[in-house]
Amino acid sequence: MKLILKTTLILFLFLGFQSPRVAPNYFNICVFNDSLRSNYKLIKVKYPNRINSGWYVSDSSHYLLKLDTLHQVQFWRSVMALSPDSIFCYTLPNRHVICIDASKDFSALSTPEIKTYKNGLRTFYNIDTSIKIVHRSGLKHFYNFNAINSYLNAAILKYMELGVDPWYAQSILMIESPNFNQCSASGACGPFQLMPKVARRFGLVVSKSKDERNEISRAAQASACLIKTIAIPHAHRILNLHGITTSQHTETKYWFKLLVLHIYNAGAYNVEQALNTIQPKTGDLQMIFNLWHARAGQFQNASQNYSQLAIAAWFELDQRIQLTN
Repeated sequence: MKLILKTTLILFLFLGFQSPRVAPNYFNICVFNDSLRSNYKLIKVKYPNRINSGWYVSDSSHYLLKLDTLHQVQFWRSVMALSPDSIFCYTLPNRHVICIDASKDFSALSTPEIKTYKNGLRTFYNIDTSIKIVHRSGLKHFYNFNAINSYLNAAILKYMELGVDPWYAQSILMIESPNFNQCSASGACGPFQLMPKVARRFGLVVSKSKDERNEISRAAQASACLIKTIAIPHAHRILNLHGITTSQHTETKYWFKLLVLHIYNAGAYNVEQALNTIQPKTGDLQMIFNLWHARAGQFQNASQNYSQLAIAAWFELDQRIQLTN
């Protein structure tokens, strides 16, 4: 009887049964499905400073949608390309970069001097007093995309093996831990920045003596299952709550993938709360753009930035690869 019930549950999940509550044994539904490989846009690339070539997910959507013209994307590309010894000032909320200066010169200024400096920029560029001017240093040292090369191929292959779009693997690796094996203050670790509880739920060992979140194949497996069994089903559920009809075809839409990334990062509940403040009527890019300004519960600035970072990272990584013959 137990075997019959378990088999029935797995069949329901495969046939598209969706519920906000996920069964404890959902890890088992992530199975090998090599036939799906043909569905993904993959190309062979020659990575800088490496002898062997590897897989790279190709996606022209962000070019066709002209997302490189968005101020938010341009801003994050500047952050990713600028070294930490430089600092730049920009406006909020649109993030227009005003100027770039040496961080050593800027750090020598006192708080009143920084205020005077920014007031001078406001006057020179005729910026309204209601618009905030902030500054930050570059993060080129963190967004070390060359460091991704050593494990991007393995992650893509693992995602395909589990029947999950490797677009997500590439997106997450580019923004979560591009220097590999980073650990956040909240306790998330590894290239896919998995929390201990989440990692264990998907079968990874997380203990004092061993942490499989730092092993690319194991971490990719857990991340892929998280996308497949939690993030994507919840994206469908949340959209349906707003009367937005979805189907399996919806999962190929660029805006849907960005929504799934937000759920991966912030959690389904927080994204649901943020969308409740927006009350979207249709599923499209505008809904994602509105999320960039939404605030609800724990969905705050870092959550708003997540898909912006992903889009910017795609443009930056594209510039660093070389197609093989």
